[in-house]
Amino acid sequence: MKKNPYNRKIVSNKNFEEISYVKWEDIPGDNFFFSLRAYGETRSRKQFEKNEAAIGKLTDYIAIEFIEEGQLSVSFGEKTFHLQKNDLLFYKTDIITIRMQSQKNIPLVKKYLTVKTNRLLQHFLNISEEGFFICHSKHPERVKSIYKSILDLILENGKFLSSDISSNIYKLVYDFFVLENGLIHIPDTFTAIPHILSISPEKYKDLKSILKEFHTTKYALTKLFREKYNTTPIAYLITLKLNKGCWYLENTTTPVNEIARLCGVENVPLFTRQFKKQFGRTPIQYRKAKQHQMIKT
Repeated sequence: MKKNPYNRKIVSNKNFEEISYVKWEDIPGDNFFFSLRAYGETRSRKQFEKNEAAIGKLTDYIAIEFIEEGQLSVSFGEKTFHLQKNDLLFYKTDIITIRMQSQKNIPLVKKYLTVKTNRLLQHFLNISEEGFFICHSKHPERVKSIYKSILDLILENGKFLSSDISSNIYKLVYDFFVLENGLIHIPDTFTAIPHILSISPEKYKDLKSILKEFHTTKYALTKLFREKYNTTPIAYLITLKLNKGCWYLENTTTPVNEIARLCGVENVPLFTRQFKKQFGRTPIQYRKAKQHQMIKT
């Protein structure tokens, strides 16, 4: 919630306009689920080659594009696809053979996001070895609403948390792969929740925060963890936090009270009790034992 990291860029002439908001550097701690590099809107009234100037050449990034009006031809290597209004396109930005052209005399309006890939996005995109997906949205108003929410956050002059943007991108990914039909294989995003929790367990304080983030019910989430892991969502979350605490104890000299905070536990005595119950020793005893073990080896 510091100064807005997004710089406005405009590329335009009488037939083409692109307005983008670009974050030139990754900010430590801002990658909640997804790290947004750029938001952009493109309008064109004639054929054009895709403009890479606004976001630059990026590797390990995914572009998420939505055709709001008009038509667009997209080429990935030797394959060409003709996109229509309300089509959604995901593709890896390091596919250097990509070419985009709007159809002659048909105005084009499209929105895009450029997102740093992570294990969750890689899980989705691994469905296709080609590195791209195209489908027609049956919920265009919802897609537009999500794009608008992200833009509104960017325009708030830095008065937002990175998790606010990230949760909107998550909704868009969820819609694309789960709510839309027509894909050969639809990944089970719901069962990906444990994996998402493992990325940043400290972000979740209680069961209510998990339910709110993933728009699910206590019954459904409890059923998932009982069937898949024979435990409860909270017990699973506590274990993730304690395992993270182990890493800090083994690899840093950070005080225990600070480690508890980094693991998302404000109550230090509670953290100590949970840790001792899980590992049979207090955090300080655990650290000393690991240090002694390292000296011996």
